Amino acid sequence: MLTNFNNLIYMSMLTFGTMLTISNNNALSMWMGLEINMMAFIPMLSEKNNIMSSEASLKYFMIQAMSSSIFIISSMILMNSMNFLFSIMFQYMIIISLMMKLGSAPFHFWFPAIIDGISWFNCMILLSWQKIGPFFILNFFISNPFIIMFIIFSLIVGCIGGLNQTSIRKILTYSSINHIGWMLSSLKINMNMFILYLFIYSFMLLFLTWMFSTFNIMHLNQLNQINNEILFTKIIMLTNMMSLGGLPPFLGFFPKWIIIQNMINSNMMILNMIMIFSSLLTLFYYMKIMISSFLINSIKINTSMFFHNNSKQFFFLISMSISLYMLIYLPFLIWN
Repeated sequence: MLTNFNNLIYMSMLTFGTMLTISNNNALSMWMGLEINMMAFIPMLSEKNNIMSSEASLKYFMIQAMSSSIFIISSMILMNSMNFLFSIMFQYMIIISLMMKLGSAPFHFWFPAIIDGISWFNCMILLSWQKIGPFFILNFFISNPFIIMFIIFSLIVGCIGGLNQTSIRKILTYSSINHIGWMLSSLKINMNMFILYLFIYSFMLLFLTWMFSTFNIMHLNQLNQINNEILFTKIIMLTNMMSLGGLPPFLGFFPKWIIIQNMINSNMMILNMIMIFSSLLTLFYYMKIMISSFLINSIKINTSMFFHNNSKQFFFLISMSISLYMLIYLPFLIWN
């Protein structure tokens, strides 16, 4: 009971910190929001009698504290600087500090290092909610050409880094790094496009982390725990994986399609090609997960495969799959 109450307090602080960050345009208030968010998330990362989670929380604290220090010092100097070259330099420092917080390449090394030591719930928060504050601050600097470098690095590192991974959490982490590149590109279009992309990404990630948490799956060789009697679960997992990778006609393809169209209209052809090829490579390691799931055991087709004894879980899967396909129309409604 006490643990649930503590988690409620931490989640409230987490939400408040993010809301404080995105609702202000003052550097000090935004920094305070980031710090409240960090102080709420660190106790959530630490689990009793779990050395890996304690190590993960310490690493997270160190990188976040360092990036926060760079952010607030650079912001204070920038506000009081009359020198143009100094202003440019400290704008770069602010951008670097925010990229460190996000885990964007080339400042991504802490990201895969802590992901295996935390729970699936915290993994979901780290890969989605924790991006909101830094991205909203980056919106003030999105016209800076320095951002393009981070887009390219994140796209390349995200697609290549996940190719040789056997840990599903690390695969999702490198996928998240790749998606950071796409989110930065969506932010260059407008804030509404970024919100749409983040919402769709978070929706798909929520379902996948829920499934892996339910079956207690951490590595590719554990996918045979989803036995052949619940093939329907594997099919839903497949659709979500393909959607997360941006395969048409699934939900995740449409925001990428809109971003690609805008990049073409802006004559950013080289960046466009990098984005497309990186998306294809991420699809490859999503397919690796599904091949491991379907081919570890032989499959015998019969009607019992499509149902599970747990009716609540079955109807949850049904509702999520319906939402997945109904949300295909969402980008068109918002865009038009």
